[in-house]
Amino acid sequence: MKTILAVDDNPVILELITSALKDYNYSIYTVENGEKGYELATAILPDLIILDVMMPYIDGFMTCKMLRQNDKTKDIPIIFLTAKPTSNPQKILSSTKADLFMTKPFSPNELALKVSQLLDTAEG
Repeated sequence: MKTILAVDDNPVILELITSALKDYNYSIYTVENGEKGYELATAILPDLIILDVMMPYIDGFMTCKMLRQNDKTKDIPIIFLTAKPTSNPQKILSSTKADLFMTKPFSPNELALKVSQLLDTAEG
């Protein structure tokens, strides 16, 4: 069973993520900030991380940077899921080494598809 870690300071978004992925036989962990997200990621080594950008304490960009600098977590696929609009998601992906940038509101079906595609790519 694949493990997904969702990190977002909004409990409603965490519930939406969980609901979007519940039918795909993933084990889903949720936490409310980047600090807890980093700690849990290094403890459980999930197969994929869904990460909000704007969070208290440690934002998603810093969390991603910390994960990429850790040998245990550096290769875990990361999806940024954020309400923060950007005109250049490729620049953000390039600078953070995240794998995908999605904006809120999001389509549950699209999220499930992107998660599946990234997990398949990571396996191959």
